Amino acid sequence: MGSAGAFSPKNIRLPCHDDGHHARIAFDASVDVYAFVAEEMNQPSALVEHVAQRIAQRLKHAFPRITSISLQLLKCNPPMGGDADGAGVAFTFIFEE
Repeated sequence: MGSAGAFSPKNIRLPCHDDGHHARIAFDASVDVYAFVAEEMNQPSALVEHVAQRIAQRLKHAFPRITSISLQLLKCNPPMGGDADGAGVAFTFIFEE
């Protein structure tokens, strides 16, 4: 599992200003995030809101130092009347210490 510190603003400032390998972010954490999101997306759910909540809870559990998560989900071809390419939600989850 990746390091919780990989998402810290302190850790991202250096690579944004310095192109050296010594300044890189721990990208192994992004692999974990992708896997967690993929697992939650593969679980059947009627509501994208429920999936968003599960993703946020999973990431917070895996990376306890996270203070907030902004998340957008789009359900392609939703089962609703009319001509719609998708229906989605956008949330920002803020975790209090």
